[in-house]
Amino acid sequence: MQNLPEINHCSPNLKAYWCAAYKAHNTFDIKNEAEGNHTRLIYRCKTCRCKMFKPADFSQRGQLLRLGSVFSFIIAYICSYYGGSRTSNLVVLSGILLGVLSAVPAWWMLHCTKKWNIWRSAQRRKSPEQLTQEGMNHPFQPEYESSGDFTEWAEQFLAPEEVEQLHVKYERANVYSD
Repeated sequence: MQNLPEINHCSPNLKAYWCAAYKAHNTFDIKNEAEGNHTRLIYRCKTCRCKMFKPADFSQRGQLLRLGSVFSFIIAYICSYYGGSRTSNLVVLSGILLGVLSAVPAWWMLHCTKKWNIWRSAQRRKSPEQLTQEGMNHPFQPEYESSGDFTEWAEQFLAPEEVEQLHVKYERANVYSD
């Protein structure tokens, strides 16, 4: 099934998962993936299998990581300036290490958020008609499926009642096409 006209995956939505590779709010698969000694939900684009991110979440987390990185470097500097003992050298080294460890993911989040902001800015300059046309002509078209992942994707754009109507409409269409 091509084109879900009810949802335009090319209209920017800060609270919807976004694929940087396809520059759209593509449908996704949700997987539990191990990270260290715990698991977390990972949203992967159905088309390219890349991790997707929610811009609203990345913006806040990135700011916290950058702040933590700067704070760690400041602590390390203060300790190196006023300290001289072996303990203060250890604190300096720990502060630098912590600063670097929080700077790397902060840089990555900043990079992803920058891509999002460039795309969102370009989309804002387009008329609703142009966005609709882009959504219909986008190389990736979201396809309806009766799954929890699809429902979660659709609920980013529609109210739960509207998603239920979407299920009824497309389930009925599938029954008649078989």
